[in-house]
Amino acid sequence: MTFTELLALVSWGSGGGVCSDSRKVDEGSVFVAITGTAADGHDFIGEAVAKGAKYIVCENQRECGEAEEIIVVDSSEALGLLAQGRFGNPSAKLVNLAVTGTNGKTTVSYLVRSVVVAAGKECGLVGTIGYETGLNSHKAVMTTPDALAIAKMAGEMVEAGHEYM
Repeated sequence: MTFTELLALVSWGSGGGVCSDSRKVDEGSVFVAITGTAADGHDFIGEAVAKGAKYIVCENQRECGEAEEIIVVDSSEALGLLAQGRFGNPSAKLVNLAVTGTNGKTTVSYLVRSVVVAAGKECGLVGTIGYETGLNSHKAVMTTPDALAIAKMAGEMVEAGHEYM
């Protein structure tokens, strides 16, 4: 199977869940092995397969047992594409606003959101303090959420009728 075929499967709601944490793998899911700064997801492929992963997306050939291996150039990018596909590509349905820099990102994010809301538009927020999707509000657990979390939040924003993120 090619990555494009897997993406189509996931986008149609088949192929099980998508995850990059082997502890969250369940029967029939897609496990994406990502090389991180602290750990290499490729080292957890065996655990993911033992838990029932059906597809393994990785950057180099590994022993995947019964699971089907799909090799990609960049597994982080693959995770982003699979996450968006899994949730119906919600980011494409929103105007995405981003703030980068060393200092002041949270303040600027809240100011921009206030301007958008004052203009009569609905706007979600993903920041270092918390997340506001229109359906849920919660404190941030990570400074930068992963691709799956962002796609899920974007999906909630679309469902809540938001136009901006």
